[in-house]
Amino acid sequence: MSGKRSQTFRNCLYCGRNIGPLNNLSVKYCSKRCAYDDRRNITSSKKGRKYPHLRRAETRECLVCGEEFRAVGDHINRKQKYCSRKCFYDHWRTNVQPQIKRMGTPFGERNGSWKGNEVGYGGVHTWVKSKLGVPNKCEHCGRKDKCKYEWANKDHKYKRRLADYMRLCTSCHRKYDLKTFGKINQYG
Repeated sequence: MSGKRSQTFRNCLYCGRNIGPLNNLSVKYCSKRCAYDDRRNITSSKKGRKYPHLRRAETRECLVCGEEFRAVGDHINRKQKYCSRKCFYDHWRTNVQPQIKRMGTPFGERNGSWKGNEVGYGGVHTWVKSKLGVPNKCEHCGRKDKCKYEWANKDHKYKRRLADYMRLCTSCHRKYDLKTFGKINQYG
């Protein structure tokens, strides 16, 4: 057998001309001029030494619109699938969001953030509002024409007992707290 090596040929990265036969496999350009022009074009645009990831970005097809794009947002554990935010949100609205709504969010005691009786002032008022609704009438003065009605706690202990809350307009709520407890509330 003769000791002849197979000849290697390659295309210039800048102009695309055929280079070869090559002894050195690291040759990428057909001339110094092509190498210089390629470097100059890269550094004058956004793709350069400061942005090497843009140069090696993979070309893919968008899952939504089918347009070809460069996947510059790839990371080790995440691969870019959409060409733009618009395509991502279009896919989210049509495919992902309906599945989440169908599964449902666990409410009340089934929710992982449930605190039971250790809930704070705002949390217990949100809970009362979800159970009894938004107040629309004052239990003290009986008026329905006021702008704002609130759930007032009768004993200022803020426990999860619906019987401990009453509907009051803002002015009656302040008067009730001042008369009964000598203060507006323990949080304000």
